[in-house]
Amino acid sequence: MTLEEQLVALMEAHNLTSISVGLIRSSDPDLGIFPNVYAQADGLCGTCGHPGDGLVSAVQMALSDLAARRAGPPVVELPAMEGVSA
Repeated sequence: MTLEEQLVALMEAHNLTSISVGLIRSSDPDLGIFPNVYAQADGLCGTCGHPGDGLVSAVQMALSDLAARRAGPPVVELPAMEGVSA
């Protein structure tokens, strides 16, 4: 499977409007070159752009970031605050 086919498959599997994959060369020689990924859908963007475990990990982290944004913030239930005065 070509890189293009793999990216199209990712877009289809995660209902993305776009996915951008790039490489960044850090000015810090210890960091070297690392992947940068943006995954967009539903007006939201998931990103990953830091040195780490490589391109596959960066794609997974960007998709996870997007999924978290799509789900919205967690609902926090608070107990009733009866008898509390300001």
